[in-house]
Amino acid sequence: MKHVKNSLVVFAVVLVITGVVTVFIPSRTEGMSNDVPKKAFSVRGATSQDFIVSGPDSEGTSYAITSLTVVNDNSVPAGRILHGLWSSTSDCLNFSGSSGSVLGPEVKVPAGETVHLSFPEPFILTAQPGAASCLRLESTNLGDPPVHYMVVGYRF
Repeated sequence: MKHVKNSLVVFAVVLVITGVVTVFIPSRTEGMSNDVPKKAFSVRGATSQDFIVSGPDSEGTSYAITSLTVVNDNSVPAGRILHGLWSSTSDCLNFSGSSGSVLGPEVKVPAGETVHLSFPEPFILTAQPGAASCLRLESTNLGDPPVHYMVVGYRF
């Protein structure tokens, strides 16, 4: 009986020491990250037209998209596409001397539905040479109805 009592005392001491170490030196939880990019963005809104998600950003800026959500509460289907543009612009609407563009994720949203795309490994829109970088959410067809959207990602 004395042996069991001593074992319990030793076990209690080990638990206390482990608890103290855990409080002062917390372990990193799997999936936990303190490395949120400084240029992260989360943009949401509603529009029937092209919408500027980011820009104009400095030359050489690339975009990493981690998720895109589009809500279509209309009675007709809608389509949207993320479009990275690199050119001379001061407003991401009027471009001159287009240096390049890259099409990103595209969604077709049925009437009254929501489409959510998640990219655990970000969808990258790589910069092209030019004077400015812009990321826009654009209609895929003329006359697409207005939608609600959320774009999450970061610039690098």
